Amino acid sequence: MIPPMRPPLAAVTACRYVLGHGRATHGERWLQGPRHPPLPCRSTVPEVRLFAERRLCELPEAAARSLVAWAEGLRPAELYFRPLSAREVLALAARGRRCVSLLDDPQGLGFAVHDLCHLEKFVEPTHHAGQVGFFALLEQALGRAGWAELESGLDAAWAGERDHVLADMNGSSLFLYCGLRSRLAKATARAGVPFAERLELLVTLLGLAGAPREAALATASRWTPAAVSEPLERHLADVGAAVLAAEGLAPGP
Repeated sequence: MIPPMRPPLAAVTACRYVLGHGRATHGERWLQGPRHPPLPCRSTVPEVRLFAERRLCELPEAAARSLVAWAEGLRPAELYFRPLSAREVLALAARGRRCVSLLDDPQGLGFAVHDLCHLEKFVEPTHHAGQVGFFALLEQALGRAGWAELESGLDAAWAGERDHVLADMNGSSLFLYCGLRSRLAKATARAGVPFAERLELLVTLLGLAGAPREAALATASRWTPAAVSEPLERHLADVGAAVLAAEGLAPGP
């Protein structure tokens, strides 16, 4: 028999926060029926087991799974009591981690659930290493002197679109890369500057060379043939796997 485990205090704190704010928001409707089957859970902490065994009003399945798995020590989450800047979120993702923020605010429950759902998308096994690789290279790119040249003449809307990609998107590495590329294309069109030159600079700042570089220049969307995009996807996964190994984190849940 596997003995009960002592869950991370941060995960228990998050469970208690979501339960308390959920009750305050939904009242008697908050506690719904039993889960069939329950989520795997070794913890004996009642608040953790409740998420594993019961459905809760308007709580996404991903958020419940994230809380229970976090309590099982299976999620690379870090707990905060304030909103993080986009660059702070990126810095965590570049090291294989995601944030969960618990705010003393009327919108706090929605904010926490949003973070928990992103945490589940971040550790999705097929794409976890690739996401980490993309975010790691993007963080390095933002720290290079040439980034100011990349953004020269672009409008304020670009900054918001850029930050949305680096802090509020999860999915395959190609989805993330193409999301950034498409936003850069729109920003350069608005600014009346050549997109091809800025794309070349972006790929350089990301540190891509050889086949991954050629793939990045040719990959514009998820409809790009796999034979074209595969060197970029494989490279990002390799970079992410190396980061996870260096951080002592396992790829995926």
